[in-house]
Formats: sequence, structure tokens, C-alpha cells
Amino acid sequence: MCGMTYTCTEWFRSYLVGRRQHVRSSSSTLAPAFIMCGVPQGSVLGPILFLLHTADLLSLIERHGFIPHLYADDMQILGS
Repeated sequence: MCGMTYTCTEWFRSYLVGRRQHVRSSSSTLAPAFIMCGVPQGSVLGPILFLLHTADLLSLIERHGFIPHLYADDMQILGS
């Protein structure tokens, strides 16, 4: 994975796997639910993980004739 060692990859995995979240309002709290995807908002690793995820996407999208539009942490793919 992008030249990372097994130990480094496992560290990232432990950061992302097994996370839970719950919703709380002024009168009640829902039971925690496991999060299956995504990166914690506002996390230090968020931008790094986004770059790793999208590193090869640009060339892949262009190779198939689509037009990519990237901005910060968002991507649009245009095609017809």
C-alpha cells in the first residue's frame, strides 16, 4: 500500500476499523452504531488518507475519457 510497511498499514487499519458513533439530542441518546466507512471529521490523518485514496484516481479517470474536477476534499467526474 503506497510503499508502507505492514506495521504502518496495520496502524492505519486500527485507526479506521471498529469505530462507533451515536446521536444525542437534548432529551435522548441513540445506541452507538458501528461506522463502516469514512474518516473521522477534523482528524489529523483525514487529509493524508484522502491523498492516498485519490493518488491514482486522476490518471484513471482521464484514461477513460472523463473530465475530473478536484477541489480540497471533493471530486466530481464529468462525462457524457
